[in-house]
Amino acid sequence: MNDSERNTHTKQTFNIFQIPMLFFNMQNTTNDWGYFTEKSKFACLGMQNGCYWPRGKLLGGTSAINAMIYVRGNRQDYDHWSELGNPTWNWDSVLEYFKKSEDNQDNGFIQDSKHHGIGGPLKVSNFNSVVAMKSILSECFHELGFPEVLDINGDNYLGLTTAQTVTYKGARCSAAKAFLLPAMNRQNLKIIKHAHVTNLEYNENGSVKGVKFVINGSVHKSAEVRKEVVLSAGSLNTPQILMTSGIGPKNHLEKFKIVLVKDLPVGQLLEDHVLIPYFFSFSKSRPLVRSIKESAKMMFQYSLNRTGDLSNIGATDLMAFISTVNDSKYPDIQYHIIYFYKDEPMLQTVLNLFGYKEEIVESIVASNRFSETVMFFVTLLTPKSKGTLELRSADPFDPPKIFHNYLTHQDDVNTLQRAIRILRGISNTKMFSIHEGESIRPKLEACDALQFDTNNYWECYIRHMSTTLYHPTGTAKMGPDSDKEAVVDSELRVRGVKGLRVADASIMPKIVSGNTNAPTIMIGEKAADFIKAEYAKKKNT
Repeated sequence: MNDSERNTHTKQTFNIFQIPMLFFNMQNTTNDWGYFTEKSKFACLGMQNGCYWPRGKLLGGTSAINAMIYVRGNRQDYDHWSELGNPTWNWDSVLEYFKKSEDNQDNGFIQDSKHHGIGGPLKVSNFNSVVAMKSILSECFHELGFPEVLDINGDNYLGLTTAQTVTYKGARCSAAKAFLLPAMNRQNLKIIKHAHVTNLEYNENGSVKGVKFVINGSVHKSAEVRKEVVLSAGSLNTPQILMTSGIGPKNHLEKFKIVLVKDLPVGQLLEDHVLIPYFFSFSKSRPLVRSIKESAKMMFQYSLNRTGDLSNIGATDLMAFISTVNDSKYPDIQYHIIYFYKDEPMLQTVLNLFGYKEEIVESIVASNRFSETVMFFVTLLTPKSKGTLELRSADPFDPPKIFHNYLTHQDDVNTLQRAIRILRGISNTKMFSIHEGESIRPKLEACDALQFDTNNYWECYIRHMSTTLYHPTGTAKMGPDSDKEAVVDSELRVRGVKGLRVADASIMPKIVSGNTNAPTIMIGEKAADFIKAEYAKKKNT
C-alpha cells in the first residue's frame, strides 16, 4: 500500500435524518487529518488498512469533532504526574485550573464549589438523552452491583455515571468557540485560517524566532515573535513539527538529512486508549424503529431550538468506570455506550469509519436488521504498551508514521479479557432477559475456530477488534532534567531550546484515566499562567 492509498478513506455520504450521533459526521471530511496507523501484527487485525485515527483539522482542533465528553480523569493520575518530578501538576493544583475554565450549567453541580466552577469560557452541561435503553442498561448494571456515581469529576471514580459534556443549549462548545470566539476582536490576536505550519525558525544563537507556514497550500509566510512560540498542534502534529524543525532523536533526523537543533526523544512515548467494541442486541420481538417522519421531526426540532435527539448522541453520556482488580479504588477500564435503533444506517457508517473488514461489518449489521443494537466500547485506561511516532519524510506535508503498538504488553490483553467477562455478566441480569438481550458475535475467521468464551478466544477477539478511542498523548513528555525521556520541563518549555513551549496532550507524562479533552484544556490554562508569570517576573526585574 503506497502513501496515497494509506491516507485515502472511502468518503461517506451522510443523511442527517439518519444520524443520531453528529460526532461521526465530522470525521473523514476536509475537517479531519484522516491519519492511519502503520499495520501491526498485535492489534487492529480486523481493519482493512490499519487503525484510522481522525484528528481535527479546523479551529478548535479535535475538540471540534470529538464526542464532547467532559471527563477529567482522577486524583491518582495527576498525583502521579507530580511524583514523576512535575511540581504544580498534582490533583489539588490542576483542579483549580479545571474550575477556572469551567462554566457549569447544571444547578446540581454548581453547588459543589470544591469541584466545579462557573463563569469560565468553557460551557459544561448535559446531553439530556432520554432514550429508553439508558434506563434498561442502568438497571442491568445496578443488578450487577455497580454503584451509581452522580459526578465522575468529583472524589468517587468507580461506578455507573451519566457524564457531562462540553455543550451549550444543545450545541457543541469546542475550544475555538469557548476561547477564540470571545477574543476575536482583540488587537493582540490574529487568527489565520487554512494555514499549515511547516517548521520553526531560529535566531543565530539557536533560540526560536518564529514559524514558517503555508496558506491554502501555496502562499508561503512566516511570523516572528518577540518572546516565544507556543506549539499546540496536538499529539501527532506537534512532534512532526518539532522533528521537521530539527528537534528530535538524532539518528532519526539524520536519516532525512534534517539539521539537528536538539537531540530529544520526541515521538517516543505515544500512549492511547485502545478500545474493544462489544455488541448486544435487544428487543427482537418488538424493536424500536426510527421512521422517516420521526427523523424529519427530530431535525426540525433541533434546527428550531437545539433540542431533541439530535442535541445528544444516543446513550454516549452513559458510561461506567470499573476496576478489574478488586482492591483498587481507581479504574483501569471505562465502558462507553452507543445505542442504535433497529435497522439504523448509522451503525454501518460507524463500523466503516473504524475501518473494519466487510465481513465483520456485515455480521454486526445483519443483527441490527431485526433488533436494536448496543455497542460497548471496552476501553483500556492504563495501558502498559507504548507506541512511537516518526517522520515519513522531511516533507512537512507528508503524514507521520504512527506505530500504536497496542497490546504489545500482555498485561493489557489480560485486563481487557477481565473487562469483557465482567461486561458479559449483564447477560445474567433479569432486565437483560426481559428485554431479550443477546450477545452478537462478529464474524472473525481467525477466532471462530477457537472455543468460545475461552481466554484464547477473547485474546483473538481483542486483537482483531481493537481500535482507538482517539486519545493519543505523550509524544513530547513533560519531566525534570533527570528524566531522559522528557521533552519539556514542568513549565512546558522545550528542554535546551529557548523561546519554545508545547501546550497540548503531547506533554502528558502518563495518559489520564478518562477522556482527554478536558485535561488538554486544563494544560492550556496552566501554560497561559506559566507564561504570564515568567514575563511578569522579567518585567519587574
